[in-house]
Amino acid sequence: MVRTPKTLAVMMMGCLLLTSGAAVAGWQTSFTDQGATFTDPTDYYYPTVVKQGGTYHMWMQAHGGLDDVWYTSSADGKTGWSAPVQCLVGGSAIAGWNTHPSVVDTGTNFRLYANWSGPRGIDVAEAPYGDPTNWTQLGSDVITRGAGGEFHQDSASVHTIAQWYDVHVYQYGGQYEAFIASDFGLHYGVSANGITGWTAVNSVTNTSPPPPDTTGPPVFQKGAAGEWDSYTMGKPTVIRLADDEYCMWYGSGKLGDPKAYAAGIGYATSTDGVNWTRDPGNPLFHVTDGTAYRDKRTYTPWVMLDGSEARMYFSAEAATGGADSIGLATAPVGGGPPPEPTSIPEPGALSLLALLGLGGMWRRRRRG
Repeated sequence: MVRTPKTLAVMMMGCLLLTSGAAVAGWQTSFTDQGATFTDPTDYYYPTVVKQGGTYHMWMQAHGGLDDVWYTSSADGKTGWSAPVQCLVGGSAIAGWNTHPSVVDTGTNFRLYANWSGPRGIDVAEAPYGDPTNWTQLGSDVITRGAGGEFHQDSASVHTIAQWYDVHVYQYGGQYEAFIASDFGLHYGVSANGITGWTAVNSVTNTSPPPPDTTGPPVFQKGAAGEWDSYTMGKPTVIRLADDEYCMWYGSGKLGDPKAYAAGIGYATSTDGVNWTRDPGNPLFHVTDGTAYRDKRTYTPWVMLDGSEARMYFSAEAATGGADSIGLATAPVGGGPPPEPTSIPEPGALSLLALLGLGGMWRRRRRG
């Protein structure tokens, strides 16, 4: 290969970025929309995906009817999804819904968290690897809301949370951690076994009345009035890369959007899980991007790392025809070459760019 000055500049910048960690970090926002990966006339949304034993397992909620939980699988997680199979039956009212599933691989089986008891708390069930549709319920309201539990108050510490909407659970450092959505924002809790003993992070003691171990304000609150994420916080994904590195993708919207709670996907970071910083380029994806299959709803991101690729599965709905589908966006994770910039800096400027920490200029979102 003939190394032109332009080629050398790109190679040198790539080395600097890899050294600084920017090339590794770039995937956190640089997702490219691949389009709908799963479509079905029944309409499914709220995907949760686990790769186990060489198979991509997806559980999702039926959009209409009784809000049942269904299952499908694929050999590559992108194509050839199997015919959906119902695995949790919903009811005719909130008290019987099986909604918004979140599944984690415990190391011995699958564990599903969902809000299907009334009034809505988070229940848990488990299924064996060999039969991912055969769920056995372990407990009701294992992460509870309201009096007597650890998760109780909104940002003003005066309003009792009536119900949990969504939850994302993952394992880190020998414990289970959860981010749970209420009307006002996301709450953060931890448990040794993921079933009992959930404890709120950022807890405070209220004085009138004094429920035990109630939370303070949600650790991640909806945006200010008029912001793109000012309506409510939807189902998040949190990936904790280190003790002091949390990455979050979340769904939200604002009044005036086609669906005020489902207009876009944002990204935020934290060093402690309590104090969060939104990405200045939010939203990463939005219904106004001009992508027909998701121009009514774009939300509920489920992000997973799969080798050198990050995958974001999310709920999508088209404004025309109202068809639901599961969208897929991907991003490279570390190791790969950084994208070539539109203009190449002079070689003499490379060290200055590194010193100024401008590697992040290459982390650009690519929308479908």
